[in-house]
Amino acid sequence: MNSESEINSYRDDENFIGFDKYTIKGYYHWKLLRGTDKKQPRQEYVDIANTVLETALKINPKRILDIGCGDGATCGLLAEKLPNSQIYGFDAEPDAIKYGREALRLYQINNVILSCFLLKNAFTGLPPHSFDFIFSVDVIEHLPNPKQLIELIKFLLKPGGTALVGTPLFISKELVSKYHIKEFNLEEIRELLGDKIIQEHLKTSIRKDSKIYEETYYLAVLNN
Repeated sequence: MNSESEINSYRDDENFIGFDKYTIKGYYHWKLLRGTDKKQPRQEYVDIANTVLETALKINPKRILDIGCGDGATCGLLAEKLPNSQIYGFDAEPDAIKYGREALRLYQINNVILSCFLLKNAFTGLPPHSFDFIFSVDVIEHLPNPKQLIELIKFLLKPGGTALVGTPLFISKELVSKYHIKEFNLEEIRELLGDKIIQEHLKTSIRKDSKIYEETYYLAVLNN
């Protein structure tokens, strides 16, 4: 568990804005993805996670990294389908990692390692060009400095490796989540990701008004 001084230093970082949903809801992404005794899985969340999984299955990566993994629900999905892969996830939110580790124990998943540290610390905390597949979903819209995420992916991805970035697209100011620094339109996110895009997907999303919006969640597959 991270010390109070470490957590306070996180709060001073430009790319850590805090996220209280894990403190309130625990490992809630696992419940959205797998369902509970009382609720079915949330389909739009399942569709996004399955796109990550399908991309990974095509390349059968040995080392996978989830940047901004939250509670690690998608890591858990990949781990079950790719039992010979080693999967790493990190997030700056201590409660996300705490509850994610709890979920991994509950589901008896052993090939996932979740860690808590800042985006900028991954440049020194992880070896360069060491991952076959990197994904980052529902992260870039939270970052005051989104270019740092793109730089980190380039730094950590092996030559010839594959990356995937997913984010909700901007619809209107009224529908922007209070947790999001910026929601990008299609042109903006394509420009930010650069010329390495090899495939794009548009998925359904549910926004803060609880309505369903078609083709408003963007996923891009990139080659290094």
